[in-house]
Formats: sequence, C-alpha cells, structure tokens
Amino acid sequence: MTGFYKMFRGWMQNPALLGDPYCRCAAWVWLVEEAAWAPRRRNIKGRTVELRRGQLTTSTRFLAAAWGWPETTVRRFLTRLKTDAMIGAESGAGQLVITICNYDKYQALPDQGGAVDGAASGAEAAQKRRKLEGRKERNTLTVDQTAMRFQEFWRAYPSREPHANPNKPAHAKFDVAVKGGTDPEVIIRGAENYAAYVRQEGTDPKYVAQAVTWLSQKRWTDYQAAPEPRRAAVGMC
Repeated sequence: MTGFYKMFRGWMQNPALLGDPYCRCAAWVWLVEEAAWAPRRRNIKGRTVELRRGQLTTSTRFLAAAWGWPETTVRRFLTRLKTDAMIGAESGAGQLVITICNYDKYQALPDQGGAVDGAASGAEAAQKRRKLEGRKERNTLTVDQTAMRFQEFWRAYPSREPHANPNKPAHAKFDVAVKGGTDPEVIIRGAENYAAYVRQEGTDPKYVAQAVTWLSQKRWTDYQAAPEPRRAAVGMC
C-alpha cells in the first residue's frame, strides 16, 4: 500500500496535473499522507491540539483550497467517509480533527523479502519512520501547499500594516527556509508566539520586525514558547 500511495502522491505533484481539482481518490490519498505518523502537537491560533498517530487537524475551508473543491463538497465527502467508517472526525472552534481508521494498514512497509515489517525489523522500521516523519511535510509540499502554509504564517505574523497583502520578499524567504529543511509548522508557531509577545508588551507597530527580516534572521527559533501570562500586581496593605 505504501508504494502505491507514494506513486500516487508523485502523480499529484506532477506539474502537468497541478491546478486541477482533485478527484475523490486523490483527496483520500491527501488525507492519509497528511496524517501524523507519530504523536505530535499542533499550535492552532494559540491553542495546542494533541494529535495521535493517524490524525490530522485542518478545516473544511483549508481542504477546499487544497483540493480545489467547493466547501459544501468537502463536507459531503467527509460525511461519506465517516459513514463508510474510513475516518472519524471531531470539530471545535472551526477546526477539524480527523482520524484515519485502520491507518496502520496504509503504512505497512514491506521488507526486501516481501513480508511486512515484524518484530525483528521493528526497530529499523521505527527509525526510518521517525526520519520520514521529520521530513515528510517539508519535502513533499507542492508549490500550492507551500503557498497556503505561507498564508497561515502571514495571518499569524504581527504585520506593521494589519491589512497589507503578503509581500514577495517574505514569501521567498519562507520558501527558502522550508526548502532548507525547516518544518513550516515551526515557523508558523514562532510567528504566533511572536504576535502574542507583541500584544502582551503593547509594542508600537513601528518597532515590530518586518516579516522578511524576521525570516532572514530565523527568529522563529526565539519564539517557540508562548509568553507566560503576567501576574497582576498585588497592592501593599
């Protein structure tokens, strides 16, 4: 199954096929590919979402943009998958957590003899999976997907001009960082936390770093932790 999914993903990324709406099969492959291979955390608008193996968090709006479908079609498709026991889905605060049912069967890795990895080769397979998980998202993102992740970054970043359109220099720096091996989720989390610091400190907009400078200096590494809430001052008796 893994070989088929890898091959299908390659077809989906072929420049000759980009830009067209996904078929239902391609949309299903997209969900399986985007699901977490190992437990992980996602920071969504300041809220931490815990994902188990085989889960992903998204929104119908994001899926509509990724697949080139109307949002109503996305909802109907997800409902059909739930009815057929292919996924489980929970929603809250405009965000979906989708669980791929029987996820492991889509990830079975055959060894050279044709058998599925067992206990003897489990450690080696686990090591390979961990390496792949770390590179999976950033190395398989299409141009369109990278652009959507940049849009997430731009919405999170405390721009000097709140209504400004995303600028090309910042987009180019974002692309360089992702192609260089940085997980886009790490950059977005850094932008969200930087915005939280700016709000907490009441920073004058003119002192907010320009996004292109912030990205060039890799300042997301300085903002992987959210600011701690300030304690109210206690008056003296």
